[in-house]
Amino acid sequence: MPDIISAKKVLGLLEASSAFSEWRKDNPEPYLCHIFFILKKDSDQCQIGYYDKEKDLITSFDVEGEDASLHSTEKPFKPEGMKVNKTDISKVNIDFKEAIAIVEDLQKTKYPAEMPVEIIAILQNIDGIGIVYNITHVTKSFKTLNVKVSADNGDIMDEQLVSIVQFPQKDTGQ
Repeated sequence: MPDIISAKKVLGLLEASSAFSEWRKDNPEPYLCHIFFILKKDSDQCQIGYYDKEKDLITSFDVEGEDASLHSTEKPFKPEGMKVNKTDISKVNIDFKEAIAIVEDLQKTKYPAEMPVEIIAILQNIDGIGIVYNITHVTKSFKTLNVKVSADNGDIMDEQLVSIVQFPQKDTGQ
């Protein structure tokens, strides 16, 4: 597992950057909605999103090392009427590294044949669940193991193992 920096640290790096400061001058209302990591063998990617409720837009920033840059401003990918919740970083008591370790332990004990090739981790606030690390292992067997871990206490809130490739059912004529 790569050496993952904390959610609070990466957010601090973004907020101290000139790219964020310049954007914030003209955009005082948008709030933090997610911190997104893609963890691979060779490289990691981190993206932080701020949601503008009035415009229904998410502005994303790339954070790489000590550098941050504006990535894009786009409509959120969500069903019509779904709310984009604020992610209050002060309510985060465990970090990415701990959450990923919890999911790795679950994978090794409950799903040992499902070896991850890529890990996608999103810190977000989901209606009805709260602030969670929504962690997905993309596995060698073309499945996804999705686990939601409470950012407050590390409890597993939900887990699902799903095949990426769904083959159509053969028509047996019955």
